[in-house]
Amino acid sequence: MPRHTFVSPDEISELRSLPLLSVLDGLDLYWTKDPDFVPKKDKSSIRINVSLGNDVRELVLTGPKFFDTRDEKFQGGGAIDFVMCLKKCSFKTAVAVLNKFNR
Repeated sequence: MPRHTFVSPDEISELRSLPLLSVLDGLDLYWTKDPDFVPKKDKSSIRINVSLGNDVRELVLTGPKFFDTRDEKFQGGGAIDFVMCLKKCSFKTAVAVLNKFNR
């Protein structure tokens, strides 16, 4: 019988607030910051390229929010959504992945 682990709302909130670049490093993904990107609205926005096997995603990050410049379905807010999009996994799996490297 599968064992269910309870994750408190405070833990979920903490995981969601993890910095997205730290999440990329924790997932051991290769990424580079685009030095030529000039944000139009929010000056804190950055554009990065993330290597996912044979695929490369061009993402714009603004705080906890992200979107893929080439795929409008690839967007969200917070580290849990970020992992779900990058790893194409469920909420439960994303929480487990983040918990592993956030301890």
